Amino acid sequence: MARTKAFATVCLILFMAPALCFAGPAKDRLGRAANADDYAAAYEEIAGLGDAALADLLDVLAARVVAIDMRAAQKDRADKVTALNLLGEIKAQKALPVLAGILVSSDSASLVMNAARAIGNIGGNQAYKILADALDKAENGQVALPDAVRKAAVLGLGLCGDKKAADLLLAVLNDEASPEALRIYAAGSLGLLGDDSGLGLAREGLNSMDPDVRLAAMRALGAIGAEAALSDLSFYAGQDAKFVERSAAGLAVVQIKCANMAQGKKAGFILNELVKTPRASELIAWGTRELKSMGTPEAKSALAELAGKKGPEFAALNRAARIKEKAMP
Repeated sequence: MARTKAFATVCLILFMAPALCFAGPAKDRLGRAANADDYAAAYEEIAGLGDAALADLLDVLAARVVAIDMRAAQKDRADKVTALNLLGEIKAQKALPVLAGILVSSDSASLVMNAARAIGNIGGNQAYKILADALDKAENGQVALPDAVRKAAVLGLGLCGDKKAADLLLAVLNDEASPEALRIYAAGSLGLLGDDSGLGLAREGLNSMDPDVRLAAMRALGAIGAEAALSDLSFYAGQDAKFVERSAAGLAVVQIKCANMAQGKKAGFILNELVKTPRASELIAWGTRELKSMGTPEAKSALAELAGKKGPEFAALNRAARIKEKAMP
């Protein structure tokens, strides 16, 4: 059964730089971004540069900005988050040492999480080793933000796709002294690796009084992809639920249905779901990413159709599809 990559969010970049003349504009484009729309436009523009943007994006991560005020600090962090996400999207193996340093040294939980996500999206044995080492250091208090690194490493290990991660994740899942949310994150990451050992814990998490635990459970159930969870999610996917939970549960339902259908039907199913709810940000992030990772003629055709959609209701979906098209090999 194919497993979906549920923890994830929409982003993408570039790798090595044979044509350094393109590097400057990438950094300048991020520097001019002032709001969410600007960053989305910059992301799309930089994605079109391909490998030539790697050096520039690494410069963004290396910059040491002396923040005069809160806005300057927020701008610097937003630039770095965008660069991290772009590096993960194009699987920039040569960026891994830099990402590893951010993961264990940063004093920003946001940068820690996005570094781990990028490492997981890059994947491979080196990515696995970086995440496993970070988890070990966090357990021993050898990182700047132990709790943030534990969570980030657990989520990254699911994304990296290395089956060796299962033993580490099972240890977290079965550690009753660990926070419930962290154990459920481990359940979801195991689901991404094709292991449903955390299904029971994730289903129980839906009954938690803690909304963060409930959200973690919904996302984990989507990643695990077990049809048995559909009935558990039905209430939260309904109109009476709070918007955040309704969005998370709705995405989980789509992921589970997709995971349990024939491979040849998945692209069309995702296309229809995206067109039906074109403003659902989490669904857009997952759906366009899933189509890109499939790489089949049907998936490419679906992305092309979405990239051609017109009208204000399709603006976010249209942009995400165009970006994924540019990032496809």
